[in-house]
Amino acid sequence: MRFVKYNVCCSAFAVLEDDAAERSVRSICDRYTGVGTSGAVIVRQNPFRARIFRADGREIPFDASSLACAAAYLCEKCGTPKISMITGGEICEAEILPTGEVCISLPKIKAESLRFRRADVSRPIEYVKLSVGAAMRAVCPVDDIYGAILFGQGEALSKYLSGALTYDIDLARLRNDGLLEVRSYERGSGYVASALGAYAAAYVLNALGKCGGDVRVKTDSGKMTVSLAKKPTAKMTVSKILSGEIY
Repeated sequence: MRFVKYNVCCSAFAVLEDDAAERSVRSICDRYTGVGTSGAVIVRQNPFRARIFRADGREIPFDASSLACAAAYLCEKCGTPKISMITGGEICEAEILPTGEVCISLPKIKAESLRFRRADVSRPIEYVKLSVGAAMRAVCPVDDIYGAILFGQGEALSKYLSGALTYDIDLARLRNDGLLEVRSYERGSGYVASALGAYAAAYVLNALGKCGGDVRVKTDSGKMTVSLAKKPTAKMTVSKILSGEIY
């Protein structure tokens, strides 16, 4: 199976066109015997479709970072700067910007309320539950993201919340310089830099009056910006770092 590995703001994803890859996602993503990624995207053309998988082999309906990699692959292959992809029942619009960044349309967010709830997991942590399209997330504004990671609060809260639904957890902090710092615990991949998580966090902090409608996200590599306009988008740096075949 041929693959292309992309880096997007310090998360990596493999893009493939072979449907048989669905049965081998875990071995493809394995960091020791495979390509070493947080997930894989299987794409098709005519029309453009994308199926998104976590590193544990579980298929998910939507992930902005993965789709940015799929868009970079398909736009380069077809020689076009814009495409529309079908993924998990959503239509995702993607565009390669003149800066080289990839811009991805985002689904609407629904929240029962923005009231914080408290869970006593590892250490007490406050959270807001919401849905981003078909994805369930919980945003946790914290003073120390890496302290929360150290005590396993993202993982513990994910287990605490998940019954019939699976929740991903977004640990978020708005820095004094206006940058949004986010680390997301996504079941099946662990702690990652997630564009969808940054979108959820920006939505909550914006609703609380702590940030504006355009939010720059702190990343370890590249750039990421979330826009909370009427048609929300995320734009991010995507770079191809490896291509080849895996058996």
